Amino acid sequence: MPEQDRKKITELLLRERLGLDEDCLNRDEDGTVHLPSSLPAFLAETRPKHDLKALEADLGRLVEAGCRREALYFCLAQLSPDAEQIRAGRESVFDPGKAGDEGVLRKRNRKLATREDLEAVASKARAARHVVRKYRSELLLAAGLRRCPLPGGMFTELSDPDEALSLLTDSLTWVAGLANSYVAPFEATLLKSKGLLYLTLYVSTYAAKEVRSPQDRTTTGTPASQRGGSLGKREVRPAEKVLASIARLCTGKAWTPSDLLTKLKRFQSDHPALYAKMKAKLTELHRSAVR
Repeated sequence: MPEQDRKKITELLLRERLGLDEDCLNRDEDGTVHLPSSLPAFLAETRPKHDLKALEADLGRLVEAGCRREALYFCLAQLSPDAEQIRAGRESVFDPGKAGDEGVLRKRNRKLATREDLEAVASKARAARHVVRKYRSELLLAAGLRRCPLPGGMFTELSDPDEALSLLTDSLTWVAGLANSYVAPFEATLLKSKGLLYLTLYVSTYAAKEVRSPQDRTTTGTPASQRGGSLGKREVRPAEKVLASIARLCTGKAWTPSDLLTKLKRFQSDHPALYAKMKAKLTELHRSAVR
């Protein structure tokens, strides 16, 4: 049972950190789509010109094979430091600052809590529920002073203090139950290099045509047999080699085609529902991209 719970929590975390429910088309309120039209800024700012030239050439080859440049730019953005930090748990928190300050929104990195951390939450929730129940009569007397407004939500409004205290104790029971149900996922390895999944899945889905190498471009019209043999006999399809080249240029790591495809197949096997969600998202992206 704990392992089944861990898998469910893992999938929920992956869905959130991979942004599978976010709008990949960056639509305005009127439905206007905004897709990236150039390389992500992190590449232009950190890579030498010859790498950028090679990267654009590789992207051009994939476009010839059936991909769309705007969709490829979106996939490359998933490899940015900002995207990696979000997957690692970076969150926005409001810092009220000192008295008189307006406060600011800050970024912080936060690791997921352990099972022991949540056991402490459950214990404190139960303790709070106990003291609220113990002193319920006194709290109701104090509520008669009407110095503290009744709590409420966006769509609900409580009618009296007795109802509010009942909701509080029920909520504390609920929180304790949630904390007891928590099983920590293996965060350290779970999201490692997951940004490459978007690019790998997109290229493996849409680069359907042959991808010509630079040598092929200079010998257009020459039979394959005179250029070193048939492309069909290669162990790795050219598109996969281009994919690995792009991954190396963008991450600085020595990715091979088999590394990337194995990672994608493992993701599909371990999380078929998330794989289907990502593929559907990339299908929508591909259809909306115009170039």
